[in-house]
Amino acid sequence: MSTQGTIHSYYLIIDRLRTAPSPTKRELLEYMKRDDHDGLVNTMRTLDHRLEELRTEFHLEIPYDRRTRSYSLSEEDVKSLNDLIRFLELNTITRIFGESIKDSRDAIRCLSFDSDGSFQGLHFLKPILNAIQTRHRISFNYQKFQEEDVILTKDLCPLLLREYLGRWYVCGNFKNSEKMYTWGLDRMSSLDISAETFTPILDNPASMFDAVIGVAMMKPEIVELAFSARQAKYIIALPLHKSQEIVLENEDEVVFRFHVAPNYELVQRILMYGCEVRVLTPPGLINDVKCHLTEALEKYL
Repeated sequence: MSTQGTIHSYYLIIDRLRTAPSPTKRELLEYMKRDDHDGLVNTMRTLDHRLEELRTEFHLEIPYDRRTRSYSLSEEDVKSLNDLIRFLELNTITRIFGESIKDSRDAIRCLSFDSDGSFQGLHFLKPILNAIQTRHRISFNYQKFQEEDVILTKDLCPLLLREYLGRWYVCGNFKNSEKMYTWGLDRMSSLDISAETFTPILDNPASMFDAVIGVAMMKPEIVELAFSARQAKYIIALPLHKSQEIVLENEDEVVFRFHVAPNYELVQRILMYGCEVRVLTPPGLINDVKCHLTEALEKYL
């Protein structure tokens, strides 16, 4: 089985478990036979292998209920699914596009991307990922958008690669510090992988971003946003954050509550909705949005 085929089978199994309650092994296998067009999981034995790999490689529990002879996702599984599902979905999309273009080069004309394809720094993804996995320190030159000078960043302990709005960031800390820093790969140069290894201080660095939209880390707060009834439909269909919940709804507006950092990226997302949203709490976020709107209005006076 090819690597992409294996990953696609993982996606199908998890998708079935999260969208339909407690399938039996027979039901799960029939689903795989129907939707796995490569026929790579077509026996109970291969299904058992894929389930065991999900448990060992991705640390999912996928408990089996002997009474009902069915599988499910545990509460811990559900908590850790978001990033895994995103990874598996990206692989599935890549696989579909790759096969389509291989069959017909004209297929590329049927695709339209939001980006202009000018993203820089993709060549750093693999070496940095390897450094994270092998726990090797890295050093690199970095140039901030607001500064002309190039700064040398030395001996970073890389812990995580994070994607936001089509850009990739390396996240990590320095020796004897739990504070997490982020750097955009598109502003890096002269990457050096050190022979020196490190022992991670943080057990689960990805959890540091559980209450963060974007990459700027701040202490999370309760944020309430009132969206127009029209815009609320889009927010429900595509949530701003996994903590999103509806606390009030009427004919005119819907109030959503979030537990999230009131950072720069959140302010930018709020401003994007213009008059379709107003911030109810916290006061600091209200003031930030007000200041941005006031400054924007003054440019048109």
